[in-house]
Amino acid sequence: MGRALWDESGECRDTTVAHFEDKLLLLADGMSTQAGRILAARRGAYLRGFYEEFVAEWRGER
Repeated sequence: MGRALWDESGECRDTTVAHFEDKLLLLADGMSTQAGRILAARRGAYLRGFYEEFVAEWRGER
């Protein structure tokens, strides 16, 4: 099926979680308009919160 969800070792970058780290959390930096940067920053903050919560739960920290 698709890519793996997570590789705790961090060696495999073809995972959904790595996609967050490598692309999704960096999208705001690539926006070319002020409006795009504002919108991307707001959505990026939402994604970062989800990402951090997911990783903490996966590691048993929450």
